[in-house]
Amino acid sequence: ISFFGHTYSSEVMIAFPLFMYAILSTKRMLLSTLLVFACVIVAFGGSPREIIYYLLLVIPSLVVLSLIDRRKLANSLINFGKLLTLVISISSFAWLPIILNSESIRPVYTTEESILSYSTLETFSQNQELVNSFRGLQKWWSIVDFSSENTILSIAWFIASWAIPITAFSSLIIIKEADVRRVVSVLGTLSAIILFLVKGVNPPFGGFYSWLLLEAQLPFGLNWIFRDPSKFYNFFGFPIAFLLAIVLLRVISSTNVK
Repeated sequence: ISFFGHTYSSEVMIAFPLFMYAILSTKRMLLSTLLVFACVIVAFGGSPREIIYYLLLVIPSLVVLSLIDRRKLANSLINFGKLLTLVISISSFAWLPIILNSESIRPVYTTEESILSYSTLETFSQNQELVNSFRGLQKWWSIVDFSSENTILSIAWFIASWAIPITAFSSLIIIKEADVRRVVSVLGTLSAIILFLVKGVNPPFGGFYSWLLLEAQLPFGLNWIFRDPSKFYNFFGFPIAFLLAIVLLRVISSTNVK
């Protein structure tokens, strides 16, 4: 269902926030509430495969909770388990036929015309070298080029595109306390792994990414999640947001600003 005229909008504005609410809830949610959430997620969340993206997106949140308050993590995992079970069960009408059809379990990448070919992957990886990926740039498709011809806005964007990630990763140097540093280290590692995926087939180790898409024997043909490297920007934003918040809170506390 394309609620806002564009499926991705409905996923981001309806399905995923409900998913995150259940994960971050500090209390165990009623099964009836989770059932309503599951129905809405299935209706507005796109295809069942989008759940794979949801699972990857909630990892940073679960990691932070595990390091800060394990009692809250227990409730989150219970809510998460119930919600995931309901979503998978309700959406079985879509994924069950694929599982039962053995020929559809693994996609075939044989021709250059296939959307899952190396030439297509190179196109999706254009201008996403490591530095550009670090800055959040993606220009392989003209429709996603949001650069401005206004000089002031262009300069502001250039500064922000460097300042935000640098400030976030500076937490690896600034934070010294053991408990907080443990959180920062985990989020920093997650950010680095995701950054590696965002750059696609660009160096370093670009061949490993193409292997994940075209050759790796992943179950149920999950190679498709690597089709467009820029999709991993969604995952990159979450740990970076946490790291940025930690740094800013440290700066505020050190300057006694209330």
